[in-house]
Amino acid sequence: MWSKLIIKFSCEEITIPSNLDKLKATVVNIKECYVNNKILIHLFHTFNFLFFQIWCIPGTVLFNLLGGAVFGVIKGTIICLIVGFILILA
Repeated sequence: MWSKLIIKFSCEEITIPSNLDKLKATVVNIKECYVNNKILIHLFHTFNFLFFQIWCIPGTVLFNLLGGAVFGVIKGTIICLIVGFILILA
């Protein structure tokens, strides 16, 4: 199963955005990848959001914006709330 996902993951290099301009470029790349690789993009967003939150690295606001831009406002809000709730339980 994973080998098929990895083979299908032929997107451009996705970098972690550090400012709003890089976020806009990243959203375009992730939206293109999201069409064929929904699971991997969800994992990318979730694990990076958790990493930034756990280590208190500035940038979680950008991942909130990224979630809304890629997944849609309602779905992105729900995903960010669930991931934030996971941190509260941990």
